[in-house]
Amino acid sequence: MPHVLWKGAITFGLVHIPVRMHTGAGRDGVDFEWVDSRDMQPIGYRRINKASGRVVPASAVARAVPMADGGHVLVTDEEIAALRPNRERAIEITGFVEVEAIGPEFFETPYVLAPQRGADKVYALLRETLARSGLVGLARIVLQTREHLAALLVRGPALVLNTLRWPAELRDFSEMRFPPEDARKAGIKPAELQMADRLVQQMRTGWQPAEHHDDYREALLALVERKRRGGEPRALVAAPAPPPGDEPPPDADALADLLRRSLDAPAAGPTPPGAERSRRRAAAAQR
Repeated sequence: MPHVLWKGAITFGLVHIPVRMHTGAGRDGVDFEWVDSRDMQPIGYRRINKASGRVVPASAVARAVPMADGGHVLVTDEEIAALRPNRERAIEITGFVEVEAIGPEFFETPYVLAPQRGADKVYALLRETLARSGLVGLARIVLQTREHLAALLVRGPALVLNTLRWPAELRDFSEMRFPPEDARKAGIKPAELQMADRLVQQMRTGWQPAEHHDDYREALLALVERKRRGGEPRALVAAPAPPPGDEPPPDADALADLLRRSLDAPAAGPTPPGAERSRRRAAAAQR
């Protein structure tokens, strides 16, 4: 069974649903450690007073919030603990909303909730009610001493709690410049829009998560394994092309031509599942 991160209960109204929380996502990358290259021993760090250069003992280390005038305000662990909401073992549902009402920029980290012993029926009741309504629950939860806003969603047989960013954490779109939302005011010709629509439909595909892989991670793992076995490290993938942002955008006259060529290109449309990874592996095997 996956590691249990948290045990508590979902509450809405007078309903109480005991649940276990498991991670719904995790880092599947390569963990690096800093070492001394001369003897491969791990590197440690000391807390140093930047003014005196002396080591600061653990008993003297404190939290402080910097002020605009250059000063600091000390805040103790006890003061922080007193401010924490009294819901460390509860997922408190505060309302229900349409999932489309929550912008994608708010979603952060998913957690899978499983019923504790004896809670199957009430768990299923909430799951089926949410599924039938098409709504998601808005909730609050305290994780690792910090209060989070969260959305409670149904994914198959499971309830998934996805933490949400607070509105104050997001950038205000009004600070940025965008083209007008109206196609005509943005200078888009009807023929260009029609060709772009056709290109999107031509490239339309289904969402199959298993078909998508982190090529960088796989290449890095292959490099580490070859070095572990004593082989010479060699390039596993071709040098990346310059980022799209480094190229000037097409002018108005070239846009229609680019769309037309994209529609006519034999490669237009989704790449067959695994085709790119197979090509990379074949190239690596020949080295």
